[in-house]
Amino acid sequence: MRSSIDRFLPGILSVMEMTIHSPAFMLMYRYLALIPLPHLPKFSYMSRLSVTLGVSDLQFLPTFLESCPNLKSLIMESNSNSKRMLLNGNYHINFSSVPKCLLSSLEFVDIKSSILVYVARMKLVKYFLENSTTLKKLTLRLALRLQYCSAKDEIVKKLRKFPRISKTCQVGIVFD
Repeated sequence: MRSSIDRFLPGILSVMEMTIHSPAFMLMYRYLALIPLPHLPKFSYMSRLSVTLGVSDLQFLPTFLESCPNLKSLIMESNSNSKRMLLNGNYHINFSSVPKCLLSSLEFVDIKSSILVYVARMKLVKYFLENSTTLKKLTLRLALRLQYCSAKDEIVKKLRKFPRISKTCQVGIVFD
């Protein structure tokens, strides 16, 4: 398996845009986790990453982003396992590192999520706001019906309280 990835990875290191889903993301993460940080292969040309992840995959995101030093735009979406994991309480998110792209190049983050993965995604939103020095816009898209107006108000209040390291960052909330 590793030799297959060794042959595959050099062929995609020069991509400018990537769309990746949870199984492929986890396969690449497991491969990258075996490599010491200074020797991590770099997606140096990648400026846009679209990724579909489960709640359990979120903890691996900083390590993966470390291999994308010039990333400008990150689009994230929840996969179908996220709902089940949150209902069962089977998730844990702990971000202990800040990838280079958050400090030097990341300008746009778009998080698409159902309200059921709201708790985990709010930790993610807070992480980006507190650590992305070049962030211009963070958009949170939540699947939430009109009858849940008090929940909408609570989400907006919570977002306003999060500190932002980027003074120019705008936060947008879209209720689908």
